[in-house]
Amino acid sequence: MIGLGNVGVAYQDLEKAEAILDGSPVRSLAVRPVTLVSGSPKRKRGPVDQYRMLSTIRRSEVAQFLLDVVDGNGSIPDRHVLLG
Repeated sequence: MIGLGNVGVAYQDLEKAEAILDGSPVRSLAVRPVTLVSGSPKRKRGPVDQYRMLSTIRRSEVAQFLLDVVDGNGSIPDRHVLLG
């Protein structure tokens, strides 16, 4: 059912984009946050193994994660990460 709707199309595009990044010599990182919500950061966030139905992350936590990566304070396990 997911494959037939808009979510399925988005995941197909995501797979294509990840394949392009994986084949590129350019150092890059694609961050895929789980469901975004507003608010001040509550805790430090990082990579998760899977998207859960009720998974959320604050926009400010995503921003802090990206700043940590740029500053060298965060570790990156892969060229694309599911963040939660």
